[in-house]
Amino acid sequence: MKKILLLLFLPLSSFSQKLLYIHLDPYVQGTPLDINTPYTGWDGKAVKIDHFNYYFSYLSIKHDGGQVLNFTDTVFIVKPDNHLLNLGFHNITNIEQISFLVGVPDRLNTESGASAQDISLYPENHPLSFQSPSMYWGWQAGYMHMIVGGSVDGNNDGIPETNFELHNLGNSNQQSVIDMPVTQTNTTVGQIDLYLHCNLDFWLKNINLPTVGYTHGETGLNAFVMDNVITETVFNQGTDASIQSLEQALMKVKTDNGKMSIEWSGMTNISDCIIFDETGKVVRHEVVNDTNGTITMSNLNSGFVIINLIDSKGNKLAVRKVIIP
Repeated sequence: MKKILLLLFLPLSSFSQKLLYIHLDPYVQGTPLDINTPYTGWDGKAVKIDHFNYYFSYLSIKHDGGQVLNFTDTVFIVKPDNHLLNLGFHNITNIEQISFLVGVPDRLNTESGASAQDISLYPENHPLSFQSPSMYWGWQAGYMHMIVGGSVDGNNDGIPETNFELHNLGNSNQQSVIDMPVTQTNTTVGQIDLYLHCNLDFWLKNINLPTVGYTHGETGLNAFVMDNVITETVFNQGTDASIQSLEQALMKVKTDNGKMSIEWSGMTNISDCIIFDETGKVVRHEVVNDTNGTITMSNLNSGFVIINLIDSKGNKLAVRKVIIP
């Protein structure tokens, strides 16, 4: 009888754990960043972003009255098409604050780091392995904490034609965000999502992009741009972060033999449908403007996807996690 009771108890105990995600959605001027689509910078000049990648590490989560969940052994790489962090299952009810480091920690960064190793020793899919564009400057100089590149209007004709790149490295430019208050989204009874905005326009604030050219290093503009992480609102939460139970009735999803149909109705000001796979990669991004509509997909791999319906201001109208059999 004791063995039977134990077997019954073990599965029930797993229900207290919830799947935890952090969304580091790239934004510019309050709307989702669209690579290769020009926007107007702080100085009124047209800017077009080609690439924007950064490292995110030393994550710490305070929850349920000050308990701490640490991911200090994990380094993430964040890209415009891969900005969903899957943190696994944890015994969490209410998240209060998060802390994190922007960049690669000292101990992993250069040859002097206590836990550093040559980049070729990492598995191919590891964030600290080789990337394209490159995020590594060699065993002595270490990793680039953030890289951004594109073009900007340098001759005031409204067309971005002057190329620029900022490649930040060094063991003094990592920046820590400490005890940032957050509001969680209870997506389902078994899933918690934290939606954060990474505001690239604030990250590049007060930088004269037409004069940047190719700037690679750890001083000057590269130090200034990383200081913006602390002095400007580079990371925050949008107005939709207070949603505690996302509306499911307005979105219906059907799956069958690798196919998926997404149908919505009554979605005022809907602007985008963004679908992520389980690694956080964007598998489809549709611009939509119909209050009622349908999107179909085929040849999907088994696993799960996360569907986001977003309005014209970047607020999430509905989110759904769907299992593909």
